[in-house]
Amino acid sequence: MIYERAHTRLIAKFGGLATRMPVYSVLFGIFMLASIGLPGLSGFIGEFLVALATFQYSKWLAVITFSVVILAAWYMMWMFQRVIFGRQPEDMPDPHDTELTQDEVARLERAGLLDGQGHGHGEPLPVSGASHDAATGDATHDIEWPDLNRIELWCLLPLAVLTIVFGVYPKPILDIVGPAFERILLPFMS
Repeated sequence: MIYERAHTRLIAKFGGLATRMPVYSVLFGIFMLASIGLPGLSGFIGEFLVALATFQYSKWLAVITFSVVILAAWYMMWMFQRVIFGRQPEDMPDPHDTELTQDEVARLERAGLLDGQGHGHGEPLPVSGASHDAATGDATHDIEWPDLNRIELWCLLPLAVLTIVFGVYPKPILDIVGPAFERILLPFMS
């Protein structure tokens, strides 16, 4: 849905979606928390069962499994923070940020906000309703970020409800996939 609006998947091209797309942001948060295995959401039972089985098989493999789970959760939360709550791409970066990209440093230098040592200085940019890039002479293309339309909402709401329902009560799914898993695992259990 975001790709259809922006035509890119680069995390750096997003930011501040919580203010522009609040409904999408809440649903995205639910799905992100489910994917990292938060208890009470659909991803938890799968991660728990895999971790439990791995621990019974080998404690060393369980350590690796838990490490991967923790790294994946860290990445998902980092991505969520940048996309949903981060600085919008059209906003001028903070000159005191210690993790500026080369493009951001160049933007700040063109705006006169950095000296040779990387310390912010210069006059503030005019507040005219235009973006900072427009004030410094760079062309920007304002992207419209409408929140979810009816079709998108009707696609995501049932998935969000199922994410919570199967996180709280996974038995219907386990009853369906259980026999197939037992047949697959039978050769390995003997």
